[in-house]
Amino acid sequence: MPCIALLPSARPFPLSPIIERTFWDGIQRCTHGDFCASCCWLWSGRCTKAGYGIFYAAGQYTYVHCAAWFIGHREQCPPGMVCRHICDIPPCGNPCHIIIGTQADNLHDMFARHRLGIGANIPPSGNDMARPS
Repeated sequence: MPCIALLPSARPFPLSPIIERTFWDGIQRCTHGDFCASCCWLWSGRCTKAGYGIFYAAGQYTYVHCAAWFIGHREQCPPGMVCRHICDIPPCGNPCHIIIGTQADNLHDMFARHRLGIGANIPPSGNDMARPS
């Protein structure tokens, strides 16, 4: 999913303690600690039909994985780039599972991981990263 808000008129939101706390309140973290790279931290709030979490901040909706990148790394996604899940779990909001790349990188991942989502050939979401060890 592109690292843009869902609304065409949206702008990057300012990071404030209230926005950050609201974000983390909606994330179901594992018990392995604040920087667990193994487990997906699932969004417990509203999601799109495709399963991507959406987060309301500063009067607009944005994708949870984009907010996770911004909050976890303290930087916006650069123009022309997208936030990508390395875990293939759409509602995952673990900043350790989000990387920056091009839309071409994102499409390459989709084809390489058989995540086309076409008809009855939709594969199960994710991999073992979604399960705590």
